[in-house]
Amino acid sequence: MAQPQSTSPLSHLWIEQSPMAIAVFDQRLRCIVASELWCKIHQIQPDQVKGATFGELMPTLPPHWQTALEQALKGISISNEGELLNIPQGKREWVRWDVTPWRDTQGKIAGVMWSSTLLTKQRKQALRRQQQEEHIRMIIDHSVQLMALLTPEGQILEVNNTTLAWARLQRESVLGLLFWDVPWWEMSVSNQAKLKGAIAKAANGEWVQREITVYRGEQVTVLNFSITPITDERGEVCYLLPEGQDITERKNAEQAMIQQETNWNTAQKFAQVGIWEWNILTGEVIWSEGVFRIYGLNLEQAPPSLDRQVDLIHEGDRQRFYTTLYNTIYHEDPYDLEFRIIRSDQSLRYIHAQGQPRRTEQGEVSHLFGILLDITDRKQLEFQLQRSQNQLLELEKMSSLGQLLAGVAHEINNPVNFIYGNLSHAENYIQDLLNLIALYQTTYPQPASAIQEEIEAIDLEFLIEDLPQLFASLQVGADRIKEIVVSLRHFSRMDEAEMKLVDIYEGLESTLMILQNRLKPRADSVGIIVIKNYADLPKIQGYAGQLNQVFMNILSNAIDALEERDGQPEQKQKPSQIVITTEILPTGKGIQIRFMDNGPGIPPSIQRRLFDPFFTTKPLGKGTGLGLAISYQIITEKHHGELVCQSQPGAGTEFRVTIPIEQEVE
Repeated sequence: MAQPQSTSPLSHLWIEQSPMAIAVFDQRLRCIVASELWCKIHQIQPDQVKGATFGELMPTLPPHWQTALEQALKGISISNEGELLNIPQGKREWVRWDVTPWRDTQGKIAGVMWSSTLLTKQRKQALRRQQQEEHIRMIIDHSVQLMALLTPEGQILEVNNTTLAWARLQRESVLGLLFWDVPWWEMSVSNQAKLKGAIAKAANGEWVQREITVYRGEQVTVLNFSITPITDERGEVCYLLPEGQDITERKNAEQAMIQQETNWNTAQKFAQVGIWEWNILTGEVIWSEGVFRIYGLNLEQAPPSLDRQVDLIHEGDRQRFYTTLYNTIYHEDPYDLEFRIIRSDQSLRYIHAQGQPRRTEQGEVSHLFGILLDITDRKQLEFQLQRSQNQLLELEKMSSLGQLLAGVAHEINNPVNFIYGNLSHAENYIQDLLNLIALYQTTYPQPASAIQEEIEAIDLEFLIEDLPQLFASLQVGADRIKEIVVSLRHFSRMDEAEMKLVDIYEGLESTLMILQNRLKPRADSVGIIVIKNYADLPKIQGYAGQLNQVFMNILSNAIDALEERDGQPEQKQKPSQIVITTEILPTGKGIQIRFMDNGPGIPPSIQRRLFDPFFTTKPLGKGTGLGLAISYQIITEKHHGELVCQSQPGAGTEFRVTIPIEQEVE
């Protein structure tokens, strides 16, 4: 690019005659001259240019433009091959721009020259495609799904980190290969043909979804993936975007459920089955022996009337039973019904009934008959399966929480370390400056009037007194953030599968740190006091993340109970508190952790069901009833310990956790 002469760029007609749009600015970035083409590109009136600053001419100045101007004033030329700019009046144009310094007769930098050129249609399309490709690459690399970017022919252009980690491969070893030739799977001829066919369909613009089984040695993996075609502005496919998910565990779970259903069907063959008939016209009821056994009645007695039979049905199912009979009789529909009965020993049984009406020669419904099947065992299996599924879901949620907290702690840790590490240096520098000011005041006790006015304006005496205190506060805040980060990292160990030596205090403190926001005073509450009676405990063998989950569940329940007292007079007279006491058992082989609160307590009828799955006293949506059930399982089954609750209404609640110091090898 031609440079302006070292005298004054205003004297040169080349600025107006140049095919490029040019504007020249002085050292203060005030415009000296700008060509009509430059004004036209940037939608600026020519009579508003001279003397205006770059910032006034470009009020929506991008941050990197300011950097380019500053670099040019230092003698460094900056170029941009193409950028989509927001032109006034709502226009957007692709512009190539250059900013270079210009010098005076002594060779000193006197200002900068900014030149702009509107890009051709072909260059705009190339830049759009480049930008689209960069966006796609960014999306791919940040996805937790298995993702890659292919040409329409199936050649790999990019693959994300999730896929590389799953396949245990390096990026360089797969780029450029055809998708079906990548060594992350050992593919049969039929599967390879399916994959080639899927890519061919996607290359024709069709969205494709496939499920494929991959064999890698002895490992069998099931993948569910889709291929999305990405088109350009002309509608032609320019890229293929395959997305995949390892669904092996889900498939195994489905197979297990199918097997479970098969087992249920087999069990039903051996279940108690009974046949019954009801004469609608006479009211006579006929039962087989199986029906007597299902209802738990003596075979020697006569079958009960229909009304008596209905009395044995659970109250919550009676209306549905009557409605089914009505529809069967008056609409002549077969019936299929599940209901509950209560036997004389108060045991609850689940019944599945199927049947149909029988008509007279005149077509009138005269009888109902059908089969009764006791499905109590199947129902219990369903409840058990549901319990297991919900427990797995709860554990997965806690594991996800742990991963989230670990990520947050990691992201916060770096900037905190930067701030924390520089606070002491900044404090030392400030102290040196304060010492220097003190030395000046000693050496020059009578400063000039201008200095004296500035001293009064900034209140130097207060500043000298307050500045060290300010840095002390900053240090306290930085220390607090580091404590929070450490607590998050400790608490986040939810996914540790191996048993390790666990520091109980580390888990308790990290849990309390997580719950700190619920413990501190609020506008409607004086807060909750936590009293720690800690003994000197050794490290124990256990699962740190799971023990943290137990602490979290117990403390959260205690806080929930204490929050019921918020705003009540007794709260001010007797502030809410949680006492945590630790001790070594007299045998020396175990430890005990006691959590005591002074909340409203738990009635005996509820205490008996505290550790039952799905039992909760909280409103709908506030709890699943799994927290204490899972905690009980973690302590008793995983750590071979005890979890006990003692409570008295009006006198608070205590949970005692007892854990062996060393776990027995199984």
